[in-house]
Amino acid sequence: MSRKEVATTAVRSIARSTNEVWPILRRFEDLGWALGQGVSSFEASGRGVGMLRTATAPHDGGRIVEQLTALDDPGMSIEYVIVEGGIPSLEDYAARAQVLPLGDGCEIRWHCRAKVDAGQAAQGQAILSGMADRMAELFASQFES
Repeated sequence: MSRKEVATTAVRSIARSTNEVWPILRRFEDLGWALGQGVSSFEASGRGVGMLRTATAPHDGGRIVEQLTALDDPGMSIEYVIVEGGIPSLEDYAARAQVLPLGDGCEIRWHCRAKVDAGQAAQGQAILSGMADRMAELFASQFES
């Protein structure tokens, strides 16, 4: 069956400066902001580009292993791929999360892409969009007062 690439970007505004937000996003090894929100535990191995982080889901103990593929301090972005586990019906998942200045605050952009069966493109797009929205929302919510 043929594969089709789907992509989406979720954007959230954060009422904090890039100097407050970027140091937290760049710590790929730390998923503390997602604990209790779809992640029951996490661990990391390695350092810098190439490092791995493993997240465990609370409901079924399923694991997803992600690998950091790029870290751009000047551009305030990270990129990563899923190398083990994953999301049903999505293959070759890759994401890029970026912090951008926005007035007195900043915005987070979570861009995701994956391949899906061509006949399931609409369903795959919906799953991917939901994931991007959830990641951006979870990350941004830690800065709400």
